[in-house]
Amino acid sequence: MLRFLLIELFLILLVPKGISAKLPVFVDVTKKAGINFKHASGKAQRYFIVETLGSGVATFDYDDDGWIDIYFVNSGQVLHRDQQAKNVLYRNNRDGTFTDATESSGTGDFGYGIGVTVGDYDNNGTADLYVTNYGQNVLYRNNGDGTFTDVTEKAGVGHQGCGTGCAFADFDLDGDLDLYVANYVPKDQMLATTGSSGYKNPIFYDGEIDVLYQNNGDGTFIVITPRLGDSTIFRDARGLGVVVADYNRDKLADIYIANDKSKNLYFLNNGDGTFTEVATLTGVGYGASGNALAGMGVAVGDYDNDGWIDMFVTNFAYEFNNLYHNEKEFFVDAAASAGLGDPSYLYVGWGTFFFDSDNDGDLDLFIANGHIMDNNELQSDQLTYEQPDQLFENRGNGKFVEISIESGDYFSQKHVARGSAYFDYDNDGDLDLLISNSNQFPILLRNDGGNHQNWLQMTLIGTTSNRDAVGTQVIIQAGNQIQTREVQSSGSYCSVNDYRLHFGVNAAKQIDLVEVRWTSGTVQKLKDIAVNQHLTVIENQQ
Repeated sequence: MLRFLLIELFLILLVPKGISAKLPVFVDVTKKAGINFKHASGKAQRYFIVETLGSGVATFDYDDDGWIDIYFVNSGQVLHRDQQAKNVLYRNNRDGTFTDATESSGTGDFGYGIGVTVGDYDNNGTADLYVTNYGQNVLYRNNGDGTFTDVTEKAGVGHQGCGTGCAFADFDLDGDLDLYVANYVPKDQMLATTGSSGYKNPIFYDGEIDVLYQNNGDGTFIVITPRLGDSTIFRDARGLGVVVADYNRDKLADIYIANDKSKNLYFLNNGDGTFTEVATLTGVGYGASGNALAGMGVAVGDYDNDGWIDMFVTNFAYEFNNLYHNEKEFFVDAAASAGLGDPSYLYVGWGTFFFDSDNDGDLDLFIANGHIMDNNELQSDQLTYEQPDQLFENRGNGKFVEISIESGDYFSQKHVARGSAYFDYDNDGDLDLLISNSNQFPILLRNDGGNHQNWLQMTLIGTTSNRDAVGTQVIIQAGNQIQTREVQSSGSYCSVNDYRLHFGVNAAKQIDLVEVRWTSGTVQKLKDIAVNQHLTVIENQQ
């Protein structure tokens, strides 16, 4: 008996404080799920820098059947449209597999794709798609019958540039979704500025002005970019990841953009139709040492459950990633103290997100990695082209610890990752992972064991607020634990996560209080909610 007690004690001591002894394992089920998409970057000998950007993914319910589908953005050839490199839409078959629905849905754009966002811009109850390209961007209107219509020209959102991250949000609180689109570099420089033995440093390229669209409420948009302020701030802004959220808790949608080798931008919404850029003032423009980094992906979430949304930004190799802790009026880079600095120093980070992998009630962190130079171009004994992705467990005390190797064989493999997203594709109460890889097949990782602890998933439907409830915040209390989530239309790197809000609640038997703070100003409260269910809440309905 003593022997078994000693063994049990040893196992407890072996697991670091704050980490569950029963970590979930992520299993590669890509082939089993019927996903055979392969990204094409069009990589050529002329080293057009756009070839390094890879592409994003969207996880969303396009047919409104309660099961999350997948949209992959493809790229192709830089100099001409490659009709073999179409974007691909997969319909969830509800049995763990997917079916290619690209042709029947009409969503197979074959522009040089980079980013994607999802949002019901016309409030008709179906999720629409916006795709950013090197070239004209595309808006697909969901017809509600499994098909989409290209309404780019009619809507007036077909910007011709090098679009990257994008996000729908109701910036003016009028009940419909507006649109923000980041741009990377000017189109003319894309073809003129190339390397001979590798991709040139982004500092050799100018920045490009982003685009802000206002929804007219009639299916069309107008450009209101000047409301962002002085356009000169974009001269050196090579935009990539974009996340819109209410960072300062004033009930208005703010905009954060990760820029490549230039100051990141943070636009505070003034509430009068204008914005003020405050990245430097609030501490989120630069790295901890005050230098501009190669910002690519952005994760946002309340990782320490203090009610304020924090930011995490991925950067290039030999640069630390940034964990910007929200101090209410400004941010402090806590990456080093949180244990997120050194582990990613040799990696090039792209897609990233906070998510509760084990349903313990705090947000863990995923990072997708991959270099832009192949091994022949790197000329380094430390760096590699293909790199492992990383998973960090939130210890609940402001610190993270890497648990990649313990979380499945996948994390010992290497890929050239770009976009990524989380979603519960099998509706079993834990969050699964999807990773898009440059010039490679994507990876679907099923979460096995994350639902050993209790959970709640919520779908919000706005009536006075925008129908997707983008920007709505939900606060739940289960026992002594309080958590905050916000519905967001963008994240990671040029990608979209599952719109449904997911809360792990550990061993709690019920949710004592759910408070829904709609963007309209309405507050709904629900008490004594059962755990382990998918809950739909409609604005102004009990």
